[in-house]
Amino acid sequence: MTERPTVTGFAPDTTTEIEESADRMNGRHEDALAFVAEHGSIQAPPPVRATLRAVYPHGFALNIQTTRSRSTHRIDFATPIATAGDLQTQFFLLLNDARRAAPDAPLTTIESELQSTASIETRRAHVVATEPVAPNVLQVTLAGLHSVPVLGSDEFFYVIAPSPEGPPTIGPGLTLSELRALPAEQQPHGACYSSRRRRPEQGEVDLWVVRHSDDGMAGWASEAAAGDEVILWGPRRLFQPPPHTDHVLIVADETGLGAAAAIVDDVADDVDVHVVLEVVDEHHRVPLPARRGIRVDWCFRGDELPGTTGLLLDKVKQLSIDPARWFAYGAGESQEMTAVRQLLRHQIGLPARQVQMTPYWRRIRRSVPHEPVRA
Repeated sequence: MTERPTVTGFAPDTTTEIEESADRMNGRHEDALAFVAEHGSIQAPPPVRATLRAVYPHGFALNIQTTRSRSTHRIDFATPIATAGDLQTQFFLLLNDARRAAPDAPLTTIESELQSTASIETRRAHVVATEPVAPNVLQVTLAGLHSVPVLGSDEFFYVIAPSPEGPPTIGPGLTLSELRALPAEQQPHGACYSSRRRRPEQGEVDLWVVRHSDDGMAGWASEAAAGDEVILWGPRRLFQPPPHTDHVLIVADETGLGAAAAIVDDVADDVDVHVVLEVVDEHHRVPLPARRGIRVDWCFRGDELPGTTGLLLDKVKQLSIDPARWFAYGAGESQEMTAVRQLLRHQIGLPARQVQMTPYWRRIRRSVPHEPVRA
């Protein structure tokens, strides 16, 4: 079984989030950790292999291996951290320091990802149609995406809709960094939504949105009408299985149904797909693409609150998964996705690069069951 980084000094929920973030860094961005070890304060001699061993409020410890030795070094943060987001911020500062010391070195995976999104700007789009897909899922079709690249799979957009007081408060032409830099009182009314399908020749995208009682984005989508203007930023995608993958596992609740269906559409014909989905009951099932090598397990929660049942985790526990050849993708409530990821990583033994569990929303209180967190 895989060894997870040690996280101490935080509240239990925060500890779990930081463990997940550190584990992803070890699995997906080991080159960035090595870059910080080589060109930052440690000055480890190349070639370097580095992994996060432990995270504390005031810093983290790196396991460092070179051709000469193995050692553990602690690096202090500029300011103490309290959340997984703080860990990311402090690591970026350390990465920037290392980059200043080695400006001509090849970009790390994190830097390449940031560079690929830096030039994406917001653009105007408008609603052309809405259509129910299930009793609690609405398809909203947007137009205005001519010349926007099609990424496929779980491609998603950040959608900025009219605030309760009126039209979108920002216009086209803003980058993601400019959006994030806006003062709190100017932050837009928006959330991320996955493409169910794209029609590039018409410049259209279909989004599947969960209906529920809410005055946020889901409330806007439920009332959306043809002609309504929105602002889009994107697209981006997360689904990237390794080349050797011959079996894909998809785990999702209602919020991930569009992404699940789009991935089934996009996966190569010679790859088997196992889909595990949670909805209210059999009447809330949505149509999935027909293809060879697909198995679909529906989990029905009935009157239970979404994000509380553990049905997805229970079903995944029953599967016979080969860690060498499976890739697992999840989209749903944050704590449920964390539980599935921990099972796959630390009990079944899938490497971090073969697990992509995405928290689409977080269950915070009973009165507001869905709060999107991907934005």
